[in-house]
Amino acid sequence: MLYVAMEAFEGIYQGAKKQSKFVGLLGFLVLAYLMGTANPDTTFDYSTYDYYYNYSGMTGILYFEKGYSLIARYFYNIGWSYPEFRLFISAVSFGILYYSVSKFTKNLAFFIFIYGVTIFFIDATQIRNFIMISLVIFGVSFIANGKTFKNYIFCIIAVLFSAQIHSMGYIFLLVPLLNLVSFEKLERNFQSVSIVVIFIVGILFIVGKRILSGGLTALLNHFSSRNDIAQRLADKYSSGTGRMHIIEVSVVALLTIYIAFCIVKYCSDQELKKRLIPLFWGLVVSIVALPLLTLAMDYSRIVRNSFVFMIVIMSVFYEKRYLFNVRRVFFSWLILISLISNVYISNALWGPAYIQSIPYLMQF
Repeated sequence: MLYVAMEAFEGIYQGAKKQSKFVGLLGFLVLAYLMGTANPDTTFDYSTYDYYYNYSGMTGILYFEKGYSLIARYFYNIGWSYPEFRLFISAVSFGILYYSVSKFTKNLAFFIFIYGVTIFFIDATQIRNFIMISLVIFGVSFIANGKTFKNYIFCIIAVLFSAQIHSMGYIFLLVPLLNLVSFEKLERNFQSVSIVVIFIVGILFIVGKRILSGGLTALLNHFSSRNDIAQRLADKYSSGTGRMHIIEVSVVALLTIYIAFCIVKYCSDQELKKRLIPLFWGLVVSIVALPLLTLAMDYSRIVRNSFVFMIVIMSVFYEKRYLFNVRRVFFSWLILISLISNVYISNALWGPAYIQSIPYLMQF
């Protein structure tokens, strides 16, 4: 009931007022509490995190990435139980996300409302993934302040640290790299670039699982702090994905990127546009996930992670819609379609057992 009341209040409030940092903060606190106090018996992955929290603490053997494992081991050694640790890291991660998003927009009620109804539940299940993307958004907020050497260093450090929580964070090192690309040139050549990108992704689909898996394993073996990454890729991330699911995720990812591109392109405030461009590149990273879907559905989490950038862009768009020269009704319908589609690929594709756990995550 707490989740329903909070989401309803945030949705109604943001419709009336756009300056909603404090009200948004209340929403962040509620979701942090719900994530941190998730039911151990009904939440997927909870038992795994609980077990390895205690196992690593007792034996010193690190199961997850070293950053996460060492932090967990520290709290185990000072006497914290896993539920206490989980609540703490949930609160800290939501605090980082709140701070990072507030550097882009004051429309925090809108952000937490959309986040809460789209990808919160799967993030509450895969909590390391949530910590990672919160740190990535924090890092990207630096380069949104300007293309200075210092901002790039801070961004890269934050993203590298996120990868010590979850190895998927390495993929977002592409964001500062892509941010060096001229967005103005992309505007002029968007159609040609799109054709080239789709062609390359198509080739990667044709290349097949073996080459993609081999290349990914080699990269992660070199960079990842997780000792068993090669075996995990072989066991868990090579089961493949149904063709229909690949098409669904690909269409949703490309549609969302197109909507974000138009929003950024038609922003009339040049300073605001410069701040939105790194968010757009964060969304573009989801293209990397598409060929990887031939390995396993789990790589769709890259699309889900990138969608957080889109929620920030939407929050800015609806806060300062008068600065965007677009047909607002038409784009609002496109955004709605994107939202519904992302809810589907972020939740429904994980199967009925996970879907049945959602009411428990709501603590309904």
